[in-house]
Amino acid sequence: MSKPPAPYLKGAKRRKAAQKARALYETGLTIHAVALKLGRSYGCARQLLIEADAPLHPPGNRPHATS
Repeated sequence: MSKPPAPYLKGAKRRKAAQKARALYETGLTIHAVALKLGRSYGCARQLLIEADAPLHPPGNRPHATS
């Protein structure tokens, strides 16, 4: 049994979700992890990041922090 889809975001709620997505992404989370936190699909999370002008990381392995 699948869960029902999340309600469509528009207006102020969409802008707020986009800013939250950007804040989560800037902490180092992947788009997939952001989507899970927001209860949205990968595509929706990615679109929210684009709307929030978040600089997206290139696909592939992310470099490890050096100490």
